[in-house]
Amino acid sequence: MKKLNWMLNPLIIFASIFPLVSLSETLDSDSFKIVPYLIKKNSNQVHLRFKKEGPQKLYFKNNLSSLIEVTTKEDEMTTLSSSIQKCDKPLRLTLNDEKENILYKRTLEPFPCDPQKAFSFAFISDTQKNPEKHNKMAKLLLDRVKDSPINFIINGGDIVQDGSVEEKWTSFLNASVPYSQVFPIVPILGNHDYWGHVGPEDAEASDANFTPKVFNKYLGLESDNKYGYYALDYPQFKLIVLNSNFPKLPEKIIKQQMEWTKKELQKSKEKSQTVIISFHHAPFTSNIFYYGPVAIAFRNKWIPLFEESGVVKLILNGHSHLYERSLKNGIMYVVSGPFGGQKNWLPKMNNYHRLAMHPDKDTFSIVKVTSKSINMESFDQNNQMIDSFSIDL
Repeated sequence: MKKLNWMLNPLIIFASIFPLVSLSETLDSDSFKIVPYLIKKNSNQVHLRFKKEGPQKLYFKNNLSSLIEVTTKEDEMTTLSSSIQKCDKPLRLTLNDEKENILYKRTLEPFPCDPQKAFSFAFISDTQKNPEKHNKMAKLLLDRVKDSPINFIINGGDIVQDGSVEEKWTSFLNASVPYSQVFPIVPILGNHDYWGHVGPEDAEASDANFTPKVFNKYLGLESDNKYGYYALDYPQFKLIVLNSNFPKLPEKIIKQQMEWTKKELQKSKEKSQTVIISFHHAPFTSNIFYYGPVAIAFRNKWIPLFEESGVVKLILNGHSHLYERSLKNGIMYVVSGPFGGQKNWLPKMNNYHRLAMHPDKDTFSIVKVTSKSINMESFDQNNQMIDSFSIDL
């Protein structure tokens, strides 16, 4: 096996700092430059991504297939797709080498078909800047869900400090190992993830892409919506992910996203389906970002749309680096504390819709959704619950 010069590979340095703790049945971490991790950006599949240690053949197996030969390329990311994910059916993913040694094996718990049974997920945000803190919080999250598995983890944006720097992404991935190889990441674009991004010269070109290149390398998909918004649809609820980085998007794309959102909300309204929405910039916050152009745009144009639909019950945000919960016209708004970024040091202001605030806490939250209720519990850097609530549907 080719041996890397550790001075040239920051992932190996970080591996010595962050032991590879996981719930995977099998992981041979020495076989990978970037260990396998899971991405989810559509309801029906999970995607496994990794970078192999040197070019060699691998064999991949999911629920429905026999072993499929996969040829990896040196220094390129490899992405493999699961079989169609069905409710009440576990999803199995296995990677073998040419000698039939298992390099990675994971069984994902199914989501329930019965809408009265809980669908569970975690919500984190702002993993940027401090990989050591991120890794510590990741282990706390994993410990919290070890006896009650979740279906995915929403990362609410500002995934890295500078989205144009490759090493920031490999650092993020290594710090995330406690959960990212076990539970799929549902990624949301934050403003830091756009750093260094230059939009297309011709916004009308068929190949124009409005999401950052390095983000796409690590958390994008070839079949992904190139504008950074998408929806996941389940028996219990629909999750709508929006791209709130309006300063980086042409007005035409912002309007296109709004029209798409209207259609998604209408489809949910027609079948009385609960909707949860997540995007990076918080419209209601005690942070000075309340006066930012994106927050103002959401309060003026988007929030009335959400309220009018009657189906939006919970909105999840990041960006402010403080935990806060607000209620306005029947919609609960939760802003996550940082999961790796620094705590908010700016002066706090009055948020007249605020129900709870913990500006000095790093946080993660666990959400359970049924057709009857949404229950959310939030925990701090000591794994102590700091807030909880229930929404009757």
